[in-house]
Amino acid sequence: TEGPEILDVYLEDGFIKVKTSPARAIVLMCETRYSKKVISRTETYTEAQFEYIPEKFGSYFRIEDKDEAGCKAFSNAFYIDDIEKKLSTVDNT
Repeated sequence: TEGPEILDVYLEDGFIKVKTSPARAIVLMCETRYSKKVISRTETYTEAQFEYIPEKFGSYFRIEDKDEAGCKAFSNAFYIDDIEKKLSTVDNT
């Protein structure tokens, strides 16, 4: 990281939810070049959510956070196989 922070990344109700330090851009980047972003030249964000669509992601996704000064933080990769294994072991009763 160059300064900004990615505070939390989690999956809830079919969405990847992200919490960060104040950011001008929060980006979901994937192995397949599929990406989504929340971006503004005048606003800052501390949260974003992206639809969880594993068939579009390839084998992983990661998050990028960019602050007002243009400094960036990158998450480690979140591998779809690992996520799917964890989801399949969750007891929904």
